[in-house]
Amino acid sequence: NLRSAAKIDYGLSLSPVQLMDIIAGRASAQTPTVVHTTDASNLYVYLVGHGGQTGMPIGASTVSDGLKGDATTLVSPQLLRQTLCQMRMAGKLRRGLVVLESCFSGAFGASQWSGLDSGCDGMGGSPLDGVVLLTAANSNEVSFAATYDPAVGAWLADQFSQELARFAEASPIASLSTLYRTAYIGVPGSHASIFNRQYAGRLI
Repeated sequence: NLRSAAKIDYGLSLSPVQLMDIIAGRASAQTPTVVHTTDASNLYVYLVGHGGQTGMPIGASTVSDGLKGDATTLVSPQLLRQTLCQMRMAGKLRRGLVVLESCFSGAFGASQWSGLDSGCDGMGGSPLDGVVLLTAANSNEVSFAATYDPAVGAWLADQFSQELARFAEASPIASLSTLYRTAYIGVPGSHASIFNRQYAGRLI
């Protein structure tokens, strides 16, 4: 049980807006524990689940659930982008690294799906400075599982997450640029993708 010693603040009953409130530091009666950041904060967000081109539904337990994109539980590319832009405009972010593991996760970066490359609406479409997005796949392909354990009866990881974990353990001070290249080369079956790179600041 990998969660036996973990402190879990919330379950999968969160709404997409509540999840974004937690990331953006907007505390409420429903989300009292949030991430507190300032203009000197470096933010790391890692989201994993089933997903499709419209986004990643919270609590989707099957590939088909992820592809359907239930609107009531859907973390959409637009919602994530708007949240990060609001944090930038409110002075609650220095730099950000967002990592997404799901099928079609590149939609969170592609402007076609209102991802990060669309820029910030409230800033006249200006780029989202200081934030880079790394995804397990581009917006047109699936991401594959890895390491099936017959004793547990489940896949233990995804190829992208497994490669990132191995690399981070072996090279904890490597650059984001090297991390991306390693993921792109080392993950078979899908194309690890990087977005907003030109506006993210120094990656090497």
